[in-house]
Parts: sequence; C-alpha cells; structure tokens
Amino acid sequence: MFPSIVSSRRRLWLLLLLACAAAALLVVGPQPSRLNDYILRHRLVMVSTMAVVAVASALATLVFQTLTNNRILSPSMMGFESLFVLIQTSLMFFLPLVHVAALPPLLLFFLQVALMMTLTTLLYRKILFGRAAQDLYLLVLTGIVCGALFGGGAMLLQRLLSPEDFAILQGRLFARFSLADPDLLMVSALITLLTSVWLWRRRHLLDVLALGRATALLLGVDWSREVYRLLAVISLLVAMATALIGPLSFFGFLAVTLCYQCLPSRYHQVMMPAAVLIGFAILCSGQLILQYLLGMSGSLSVVMELIGGSLFLFTLLARKTS
Repeated sequence: MFPSIVSSRRRLWLLLLLACAAAALLVVGPQPSRLNDYILRHRLVMVSTMAVVAVASALATLVFQTLTNNRILSPSMMGFESLFVLIQTSLMFFLPLVHVAALPPLLLFFLQVALMMTLTTLLYRKILFGRAAQDLYLLVLTGIVCGALFGGGAMLLQRLLSPEDFAILQGRLFARFSLADPDLLMVSALITLLTSVWLWRRRHLLDVLALGRATALLLGVDWSREVYRLLAVISLLVAMATALIGPLSFFGFLAVTLCYQCLPSRYHQVMMPAAVLIGFAILCSGQLILQYLLGMSGSLSVVMELIGGSLFLFTLLARKTS
C-alpha cells in the first residue's frame, strides 16, 4: 500500500504541473506582447470558470460512483442535466420573458439550483439505493428513461415557445466557458470551495462507503443519513455547474474514468485531487487545441461530449465482454 501511495503522490505532482502549464499557456497565449487588460481579464474568467466546473463535475461524479458502487454511472447519465433543461424551459414557458429578464441573475441562479437540488434528491434517492441499484444495466436504463422523460417534456414546452423566447433559451442550453457572469462565477467558486472542503473532510468516510452498505453498517456508519447528505451535495455541485455554464453531460465521467486509469490508488485522498486536476487539464488543453490549432472551428463542449460519449460506450462494452 505504501509504495502505491508514494507513486500516486508523484503522479499528482505531475498532474498539477501539467494543469498549471496548460492554464498558464491559455492565459498568456503564444504572443504575450499582445496581451492587454481586456484580453487578460477575459482569459482569467474563462480559466476560473473551467476550474470551478472541473472541481464540481469531477467531485460530483467521483462521489456518485462511490455511492452507487460502480464506475459506469454519473449524475449526467441519470438525467440530472436533462432535468436542468426542463427547469430552464419551464421557467421560460410559465414566466413571461419580461419577468425572467427582470429577475436578478443571482436570484435566478439560486432558484435554478434550489429546484434542481430538491427534485434530484427526491427523485433519485429511491432509484439509486433501492432494489434497482443491484442491476447495473437496469440503472443505466432507468437513467436513459428519466433523461428521455425530462427531455421530452422540455421539447414539448419548447415547441410552444415563441421564436424569441426559444432563441434566448437555446443560448442558455449550451456549455459556454467564455460567457460566464463574473458575479455568478464568484458565488459558484465560493460554493464549490466550501463543498470541496466538506467532502475532503469526509474522504475517509467515502473510503468506507465504497466498501458497500453492509460493510459500512458493520463499521458503525449511519448509511442512510450519510448517503442522503452526499446525494444532496452531488445535486448541489451538478446544479451549480450546470446553471453556471450549461449542460456538459460526459465531462465528469471522462475525468473520473481517466483518473482510475492513471492512478493505482483507490483512496479518496488521492482520487479527489487527481480527478479535479485531470478534468482541469482536459478543459485547458482542449481549449488550447481549439483556439490555436483549429482556429476556433468548433466548440469545446461538443468535443468533450464526443470524447466522453465514446469512452462511455467503450467502457460499457468492455465491461459487458469481461
């Protein structure tokens, strides 16, 4: 165990250097002489947004997989982000555009987060920790059905919107790292920091929960209370990240899956920072490739969805054949 932890720490330092190098290159750019205050401020907001999303998505997915005791599921695959789309569409449909636009951004942000936290905690606690949780493919099917249900409801309401309302809604439903509101970013960063500290203090408890319900109960853990608390925190992280930039379905799964492949340790004190660093490095590196090699002829969110979705299918098929 000791050599494994030492090796993992070395890899953590390597990941930290890689993430810092990618972030610094993204901020400074290949031509530092052309950097001015406006460009620097814009890039710092973009990198900060990536950092917040990387922390929230990676930690939410890692803890979610620990609670469900499998490495296939993620909050997005269980329909969390489809629920966000339904909430956004419902607000646009049932409230006039004038009223939605008149709402302060912070109030609208907290309203979306509160609705998503409440609904996900109520809807999924029985699904994820009931009898259906024993069958992986039944869980995946449940997530697909829930996502299709929420997506179908959102699509129905979208067809009833006026063209102006629909255009505004579409702009909110795509991940946008460079258009985050600075005030919302500060609030999201504070929430993410406090939540990350709370999860870090429970890293050893997560190691116990990863052993399964029966073992955790034998070791004196109040399983139901801890699981419901962690599920609420997962909902908060997913809701906050989605409300900040929009849906990004497979990013958390991509970061955590690569984390499992790159590190030999299975302790959360190693896996949590590693997943965050890998996710942040992926976002910064992807933005660098799009910006300087492809001339911004694409969207980072689309690339993340393509790579993450392909990795999910490969992992699912590999597990089925093994």
